[in-house]
Amino acid sequence: MSRLRLRVRHGPKAGNDGTTSMYDRIVPFDDGDMRAHQIVVGADGTAESEAALLWAAAEAAEARGRLVIVHAWGGHLGHRAPYAPYSPHADLAFEQECAAAALDRAAAFVRDRHPGVPVEPRLAQGRPESVLPQHAQGADLLVLGSAARRDDGGLGAVVRSCLSGPPCPVVVVPATDLSAPRTLAELARAR
Repeated sequence: MSRLRLRVRHGPKAGNDGTTSMYDRIVPFDDGDMRAHQIVVGADGTAESEAALLWAAAEAAEARGRLVIVHAWGGHLGHRAPYAPYSPHADLAFEQECAAAALDRAAAFVRDRHPGVPVEPRLAQGRPESVLPQHAQGADLLVLGSAARRDDGGLGAVVRSCLSGPPCPVVVVPATDLSAPRTLAELARAR
């Protein structure tokens, strides 16, 4: 890790003769602080997920970071309710194939709307409430779509679980209006 020296412009500085001038100060700077921002977003193909994808992509664009799209799969196999309809394709290979297709659609959705944002799709086997925090370790932000029910306003199980012990800051994006979510910087400027 190299050490850079930055010239920071300060001023005005009063001189002995009563005049003022700008002055420079050399500040040590660690280039390790220049790492790319990483924003992790959960994707499951719902409208809530699309809102979260758009919000996270806009935030990644503004931060000049990369977007990691995580799609969890296979966590519910073997844990189906006895009354749930049987699928003849209830096997891991088929489930993984469907999950990979959903992840590809989510990545294409983001790339179409934010072509300059680096996108890293990740297919993760397991339940979303455990997979998402694992993939968000070391990230700058975890973005989730809100599955809040309109009648009681309660949050979904995945959001509640991720908020109970988050590995990084978490943003929950509602799906009510896809034009409404704004970046953190826009929200700060609006205050």
